[in-house]
Amino acid sequence: PATDSKLVNRVVSLDGVTHDAALAGRSFPGPLLRGDIGDHFQINGMDELCNESMATALSIHSHGLLLHTANRAVGAAFVTYGIWELVLARL
Repeated sequence: PATDSKLVNRVVSLDGVTHDAALAGRSFPGPLLRGDIGDHFQINGMDELCNESMATALSIHSHGLLLHTANRAVGAAFVTYGIWELVLARL
């Protein structure tokens, strides 16, 4: 599937306190992308970020992907741990 996704700044409230945020798809939570093995995605990020108090450079990472033997490359830094870190933590 191919789609466009607008990347925008919005104020969100996760815990009763408002926070500036950068959102994909103009919503929180962002859109759910589903696929099957062999599917290819083309997502055109339309940069409409304008809050100068936040970083305006873009990076792409994912959350919630279940990848067999490749979990270490999924998620934001220091959030998703590879299987070896979990094994070593139990020793």
